[in-house]
Amino acid sequence: MEMPRIVLSAGGSDSGKTIVTAALLRILGAKGYRVQPFKIGPDYIDPMYHRLASGRPCRNLDSWIMDEMTVVSSFASGSIGSDLAVIEGVRGLYEGESPVGDEGSTAHVAKILKSPVVIVLNCHSLTRSAAAQLIGLRAMDNQVQIAGVILNKVSDARHEEKLRRAISHYAGIPILGSLSRSPRLEIKKRHLGLMTSHEFPEALEVIKSAAEQLEEGLDLERILEIAKQAPPIDHMPEARPLEGERVRIGVFIDEPFSFYYHENLSALREMGAEIAVVDSLSDRGLGDDLSGVLIGGGYPEIF
Repeated sequence: MEMPRIVLSAGGSDSGKTIVTAALLRILGAKGYRVQPFKIGPDYIDPMYHRLASGRPCRNLDSWIMDEMTVVSSFASGSIGSDLAVIEGVRGLYEGESPVGDEGSTAHVAKILKSPVVIVLNCHSLTRSAAAQLIGLRAMDNQVQIAGVILNKVSDARHEEKLRRAISHYAGIPILGSLSRSPRLEIKKRHLGLMTSHEFPEALEVIKSAAEQLEEGLDLERILEIAKQAPPIDHMPEARPLEGERVRIGVFIDEPFSFYYHENLSALREMGAEIAVVDSLSDRGLGDDLSGVLIGGGYPEIF
């Protein structure tokens, strides 16, 4: 299965992976590409921004919960009908289940999928140290292909010029684009990470602004070339045979209850279940034809 793909990762959390990923998804979509977003790790909120930017449901890839074959299978089935895949990493490139192993990390998933990696680098107050960080990330594991870097949280044009000189001189890693440090380009946060997209009315405008700025200096042709370097996936998705009686499952999908993995709902449909969406804020009852009810997580306490 041919599927161009890249992984967007970073040296650590709070580097701006989600806003850069969302901006890139919007840029590619505006140019007519059918882009499938993925998120590495157990995360409900970042995928909301991927969906907002791309118009496609984001799927999760988690090599701690899934074995390697399931990661490949989920990626392959989730990529059907798309031109390329953009995969946002979790935390830093090498953070996973163990401090001395890569299970559950972005690096692990990148190796499973044989996907090139683009680093989103938090450049706040950095010049030469930006190159040092990239050299360290590249040296950590020679099976991880770091193919480029996007500079984030850049102060101004002079700062960007210094960063480009340092990275070119010491690391030799292609710089694919940059994004400035601005409150207008930040997604609001709460104690467990980002604020959910439906609680942040300005989310789409923030993504649009980030996409407009990122596109100005983005080497999109190089990014597409990097994505096409990924080898074919040795897997073809198989349809599951339908067995047993068809059932109707009520699923609470609304602002208070919005934490779901797309894979779980897809699995129910593939096994013959009909999903009946329930809105806990407006529906007056569940009806008498449901075989079961699924209530996901979220922040119901604020509604």
